Amino acid sequence: MKNYLFFYFFVCLLISCTTNKNAYNTIEYKELDKSMASLRSIRMYDSKIKFLSTQTVPLFMASPAEDGELIDTFRIPSSGMYVLDLMTARTMVYLEKGGTLKLTVSGNSMMPSIQFEGDNMKINEFMLENTKLVANQMEGISEHNFAQSSEATILKIIDQISKDANKLYSGNKSTVDDSLIQFAKIENEAEIANFCLFYKYKINKFSSTYIPTVHIDSILQKFDGNQPESFRKSSAYRRAIYEFHKSDYNIKSNEDTDMKGFHQYLQGKNIHPEMIDYLLSIYATNYFITDYSRTEKAKEVYDYLMNVLKDEECRTYVYKAYLKKDQANQ
Repeated sequence: MKNYLFFYFFVCLLISCTTNKNAYNTIEYKELDKSMASLRSIRMYDSKIKFLSTQTVPLFMASPAEDGELIDTFRIPSSGMYVLDLMTARTMVYLEKGGTLKLTVSGNSMMPSIQFEGDNMKINEFMLENTKLVANQMEGISEHNFAQSSEATILKIIDQISKDANKLYSGNKSTVDDSLIQFAKIENEAEIANFCLFYKYKINKFSSTYIPTVHIDSILQKFDGNQPESFRKSSAYRRAIYEFHKSDYNIKSNEDTDMKGFHQYLQGKNIHPEMIDYLLSIYATNYFITDYSRTEKAKEVYDYLMNVLKDEECRTYVYKAYLKKDQANQ
């Protein structure tokens, strides 16, 4: 009987230790530039969360100590892709439950140097390089010369991004699972679409007449803005489809911002209902349910959305935005 009790206790202890290991992830962070340590905020988000903003509660948030180092634990719901936000830069990381994310950061530019070690090092290096494909090109363009650049210059940059991307994907076939390479492709295609849309916006911002961009438009026509699976997986894709559909609607409506009109436009394009809810929510909180919008208009839009939105995450997001505005007016 004593032997049985000892064996039972040992099994329970083993299960407890195993469960504890799988319940917590560890982050080991080191900032080589000590002057950045007091300024750096490290956040971790699930890539499936639809709304990433300063109000979104992260899975993990902390800052390094004065010596630039941080060791802490956090929980994730499941193994998969997560958004690592370093305040000046974001990249995707792959985490497994119970694993360790070990990284060293150096430099104070918008895209600092990040060196991964330990668990899933090769995957996270690959994801970082994928993030840098567009980010490095954007960092080299100032606000002024970007708007003044010719369409041919932008096309040359996009061509280089595509060449670098193909080289990156083919070079990592043996070390990175194909599903993760496909995820990286979704993210990169979305960032290129955003890059094109940003250029179109910049060159037309102060122009009295619309400036056509025939070749860039041909690139955007190849972008599929109605992919539910990509929408659920990728935060970059979610950002891109909003700018993509908003830009198209603005052209068709002559920049007339109208909640019901945008809704009808999306329905006419046969956009997936889950994506429509998301797009309406972002559109509303960018134009109508804001600190500077009229209270009457905000209420009208809020009431309209509460009747049409089915997705609970979207309903909560709009409700919180409206509640914040309502409280500010009291």
